[in-house]
Amino acid sequence: MDNYGKDSTAVFRGLIIGTLVGGVLGLLFAPHKGSKTREILKQKAKDTLKEAQLSLEEKAMEAQETAQELEDKTLNKAQELKDSFKSTVKEKIVDVVRQVSDKTDLLRDKLADTIEETQAKLDTDINTSEKKLRKNIS
Repeated sequence: MDNYGKDSTAVFRGLIIGTLVGGVLGLLFAPHKGSKTREILKQKAKDTLKEAQLSLEEKAMEAQETAQELEDKTLNKAQELKDSFKSTVKEKIVDVVRQVSDKTDLLRDKLADTIEETQAKLDTDINTSEKKLRKNIS
């Protein structure tokens, strides 16, 4: 534990000394006076902010264009689905109407046959009844 305390104190001293030496060397070797350096930093900050703003505006435009493209694609797809649905429904309706028409034709034919058979049977029954009646009268 004793070594730990000495080691951390040495590290702390090294940090302080390094910071001071770095600060002094920075001041000695700075390419401009402090006021000029601050002005340069201020201008660079403005330029960076302007670039960030332009980049943000560009990204916002790209996002808006992408959103518009997605909206257009979605509307087109919805229209395609609507048209496809309408077409499918029309086909189904035509198919059902055709089936109903076919069934109606079959029923009409069966009904016509039944009417003919009934008429023939009635004619036969009437003829038979007439014959019996004439026979009974005579």
